[in-house]
Amino acid sequence: MEPDESIRFRPTQESDLPWVLEAEKNEENAPTIICWTHEQHQHTLNDPDKRHWIVEERHAGSMVGFLILAGLDSPHESIELLRSSSQVSRTVMANAPFVRFSVMCLKNRRPTDYGWM
Repeated sequence: MEPDESIRFRPTQESDLPWVLEAEKNEENAPTIICWTHEQHQHTLNDPDKRHWIVEERHAGSMVGFLILAGLDSPHESIELLRSSSQVSRTVMANAPFVRFSVMCLKNRRPTDYGWM
């Protein structure tokens, strides 16, 4: 199965934030990410320059990670991957979300406008 067929992206909801906080604390992730507070994640949900995404397994519908993009309002059209974390093997998350987001960002430049991800 191609990576873009096995995962999907959806905007993070406030109700997802407890899961996001746990994903950051995951023993595999803890050495590589400084945990944010609930308030920091919550702020990104309402910041027009940032977009907080949940990565889900398409068929199971289970959350497997999250990504935060920044620079969406940048006049330089520069989009930054601000944060990412995973609850599954790094091999699953290593390519699929980032390849998918890269292609989407290059083609569309405004990932906030697309609900099909």
